[in-house]
Amino acid sequence: MDETRRRLTLTLAALALGGLAACGKRGDPSPPKDQPVLHPRNYPVQTKTKVLVE
Repeated sequence: MDETRRRLTLTLAALALGGLAACGKRGDPSPPKDQPVLHPRNYPVQTKTKVLVE
């Protein structure tokens, strides 16, 4: 029973540490090179739609 509990504890600890090691930021996101940069943009976007004023 003691050996089983030890193996279970080590397995759970390894899974928890493995999950934490997988989290992290690799680098800043960058836009694709063949597309124009659309952000940051000013909101609300000016459109050519008419707004009804009552």
